Amino acid sequence: MKRAKLVAMGAMLFVCVGLVVVASAQEKKAAAIKEASGGDVGEFRLRTMAPITYVYVETETTFDKIGEAIGEAMPKITKAAQDGKFRLTAPFVLTYPEASAHITPEKPFKVQIGLKAEGDAAASGDVKVRTTQEFRAATAIYTGPPAGIGECYEKLIPAIRGMGLELSGEDREFTFYWEGIDSPNNIVLVQIGVKEKK
Repeated sequence: MKRAKLVAMGAMLFVCVGLVVVASAQEKKAAAIKEASGGDVGEFRLRTMAPITYVYVETETTFDKIGEAIGEAMPKITKAAQDGKFRLTAPFVLTYPEASAHITPEKPFKVQIGLKAEGDAAASGDVKVRTTQEFRAATAIYTGPPAGIGECYEKLIPAIRGMGLELSGEDREFTFYWEGIDSPNNIVLVQIGVKEKK
């Protein structure tokens, strides 16, 4: 009888210790998930992006005026979509066709401001249509306000050079989720075109 009690007590002790260990592991796991604060740069990956068709308005601007440029472009794109020229879908697209915007961010640069389009798409006034080829790019997910996205480029460009690759001459940003200008929750796929060194 004593032996049975000892075995039962030992089993209960074992279960209690096991529960404490499991609870402690769950607390550590929960503590490892940080609250979004914005300005986070994810891991770098080389990807070959599939072709897409997007509609855009091209302009020349600076980073301190890019919000105004987007504000001018979007009504034109929306109007052309309402006129039946194309069907808009996500993501929101920024393409830097000369790839100098983030190398010399203090200088004016060309940018294509637009949205992915599905089905037949026709140009309309200032709104152009582009179907891309496959795009080899070094990529990272950036989360946070747009004011901090430069940090992503500051980290990614040296990493590209460190891998022995060259910039191909075009950068793209696909915004997949947008809450607002100051939100830490905006999600952008940053893509810097790359090619092998010659």
